[in-house]
Amino acid sequence: SLLRQLSRDNFALLGAEGGLWTGAGRLAVPDPTSGRFVPVMQLSWRWQAAYLLRGQLRWQLTPEGKPPAALAIGFHGPLIEKLDLGVPARYALERIPNAFGRAGWHGDLLLTVQDWRCDWRGTCSGEAGLKWLGAASDLFPQRRFGDYAFHAHAQQGLTRFELTTLAGEIQLQATGKIAPTGQIEVEGHIVGDPAFVGRLPNIAGRLVTPDGAPGQLRFAFRQ
Repeated sequence: SLLRQLSRDNFALLGAEGGLWTGAGRLAVPDPTSGRFVPVMQLSWRWQAAYLLRGQLRWQLTPEGKPPAALAIGFHGPLIEKLDLGVPARYALERIPNAFGRAGWHGDLLLTVQDWRCDWRGTCSGEAGLKWLGAASDLFPQRRFGDYAFHAHAQQGLTRFELTTLAGEIQLQATGKIAPTGQIEVEGHIVGDPAFVGRLPNIAGRLVTPDGAPGQLRFAFRQ
């Protein structure tokens, strides 16, 4: 229940054993259709008492098949170190509240957080990355889009990010920022097969618009 509250119902623990200091459970995410939580990996945690001398409540987190990570709460705020998680893409993308999120996405999302620190006002600094491997959609069953990488760098509450294409037929490039006030700005381009790319405005709505030659789209979002 604590994890569900802190994550705003984006994550939960199923079959948890042990307690706050040492335990294990299955990390789960909600299925957008049924609302039920679906397990995606086994997770164990262990309190590291020695860090009390540094003014931290710190736990070692060990996701299934991944190296250990750290979650800590100290005098200056919370921090995450060396986190490496993977979840099916559909469980994350189907939570986007428009037609784009309901496109039946496939592939795997791999999140890496090298060092992310926040103060108690929510001002954060650090580096984090997200890869989407094997991107595909039920709307285009014969097409594999590609592999994509998202990198974020935060400093004193201002987060700048970029999206690049690692491999694939559909080329995506984008940059953006998230201001300390929460305002989001992102813009970029999509390049690919005109017969396919030309259909994307029907999925993403006003998020994308034609940009010159066939097979080229521009997308922008501000909120």
